[in-house]
Amino acid sequence: DVGTVPLNDIEFNHAKSWIKGIEYVAAGIPFIATPVSEYRRLQDEYGIGILAKKTKDWVKHLKRLMPDPDLRTSIAKEQLEAIQPLDVKLGAKKLTEFLEATQ
Repeated sequence: DVGTVPLNDIEFNHAKSWIKGIEYVAAGIPFIATPVSEYRRLQDEYGIGILAKKTKDWVKHLKRLMPDPDLRTSIAKEQLEAIQPLDVKLGAKKLTEFLEATQ
Protein backbone atom coordinates (compact mmCIF):
# COMPACT_ATOMS: atom_id res chain seq x y z
CA ASP A 1 0.00 0.00 0.00
CA VAL A 2 0.96 3.61 -0.52
CA GLY A 3 -0.81 6.32 1.45
CA THR A 4 -1.71 9.61 -0.16
CA VAL A 5 -2.34 13.01 1.38
CA PRO A 6 -3.31 15.20 -1.58
CA LEU A 7 -4.14 18.69 -0.36
CA ASN A 8 -4.78 21.85 -2.32
CA ASP A 9 -2.21 24.47 -1.41
CA ILE A 10 -4.76 26.84 0.10
CA GLU A 11 -4.87 28.73 3.41
CA PHE A 12 -7.31 26.27 5.03
CA ASN A 13 -4.96 23.33 4.39
CA HIS A 14 -2.00 25.23 5.82
CA ALA A 15 -3.63 24.84 9.22
CA LYS A 16 -4.02 21.05 8.96
CA SER A 17 -1.86 18.80 11.07
CA TRP A 18 0.38 16.00 9.89
CA ILE A 19 -1.79 13.36 11.58
CA LYS A 20 -2.79 11.50 8.41
CA GLY A 21 0.87 10.98 7.50
CA ILE A 22 1.67 9.79 11.02
CA GLU A 23 -1.28 7.38 10.87
CA TYR A 24 0.07 5.91 7.64
CA VAL A 25 3.54 5.52 9.15
CA ALA A 26 2.15 3.89 12.30
CA ALA A 27 0.29 1.43 10.07
CA GLY A 28 3.49 0.59 8.19
CA ILE A 29 2.52 2.41 5.00
CA PRO A 30 4.79 4.90 3.24
CA PHE A 31 2.96 7.99 2.03
CA ILE A 32 3.08 10.77 -0.50
CA ALA A 33 1.82 14.23 0.49
CA THR A 34 1.39 17.68 -0.92
CA PRO A 35 4.16 19.89 0.49
CA VAL A 36 1.93 22.15 2.59
CA SER A 37 3.59 23.53 5.71
CA GLU A 38 3.02 20.67 8.17
CA TYR A 39 4.12 17.98 5.70
CA ARG A 40 7.23 19.99 4.82
CA ARG A 41 7.88 20.23 8.56
CA LEU A 42 7.41 16.48 9.01
CA GLN A 43 9.86 15.89 6.16
CA ASP A 44 12.37 18.45 7.46
CA GLU A 45 12.29 17.42 11.13
CA TYR A 46 11.85 13.66 10.85
CA GLY A 47 12.64 12.76 7.23
CA ILE A 48 9.18 11.28 6.87
CA GLY A 49 6.97 11.32 3.81
CA ILE A 50 7.51 11.79 0.12
CA LEU A 51 6.47 15.22 -1.09
CA ALA A 52 4.84 15.80 -4.47
CA LYS A 53 3.79 19.22 -5.70
CA LYS A 54 2.81 18.56 -9.31
CA THR A 55 0.78 15.78 -10.91
CA LYS A 56 3.87 14.45 -12.65
CA ASP A 57 5.61 14.14 -9.25
CA TRP A 58 2.70 12.12 -7.84
CA VAL A 59 2.77 9.81 -10.86
CA LYS A 60 6.56 9.41 -10.66
CA HIS A 61 6.48 8.46 -6.96
CA LEU A 62 3.53 6.11 -7.36
CA LYS A 63 5.18 4.36 -10.31
CA ARG A 64 8.33 3.89 -8.22
CA LEU A 65 6.56 2.60 -5.11
CA MET A 66 3.58 0.59 -6.34
CA PRO A 67 5.39 -2.29 -8.07
CA ASP A 68 8.05 -2.68 -5.38
CA PRO A 69 6.81 -4.15 -2.06
CA ASP A 70 10.38 -4.44 -0.76
CA LEU A 71 10.96 -0.72 -1.27
CA ARG A 72 7.67 0.12 0.46
CA THR A 73 8.56 -2.14 3.38
CA SER A 74 12.02 -0.60 3.68
CA ILE A 75 10.64 2.95 3.66
CA ALA A 76 7.91 2.00 6.14
CA LYS A 77 10.47 0.57 8.59
CA GLU A 78 12.71 3.65 8.33
CA GLN A 79 9.76 5.98 8.85
CA LEU A 80 8.41 4.03 11.81
CA GLU A 81 11.80 4.27 13.48
CA ALA A 82 11.98 7.99 12.71
CA ILE A 83 8.69 8.76 14.51
CA GLN A 84 9.64 7.01 17.74
CA PRO A 85 10.41 10.36 19.42
CA LEU A 86 6.72 11.21 18.89
CA ASP A 87 5.53 8.09 20.75
CA VAL A 88 2.85 8.88 23.35
CA LYS A 89 4.56 6.73 25.98
CA LEU A 90 7.77 8.73 25.61
CA GLY A 91 5.85 12.01 25.80
CA ALA A 92 3.95 10.86 28.88
CA LYS A 93 7.21 9.84 30.55
CA LYS A 94 8.77 13.25 29.82
CA LEU A 95 5.68 15.03 31.13
CA THR A 96 5.70 12.95 34.33
CA GLU A 97 9.40 13.67 34.88
CA PHE A 98 8.80 17.37 34.32
CA LEU A 99 5.87 17.49 36.74
CA GLU A 100 7.78 15.59 39.40
CA ALA A 101 10.76 17.91 39.04
CA THR A 102 8.60 21.00 39.57
CA GLN A 103 7.07 19.80 42.84
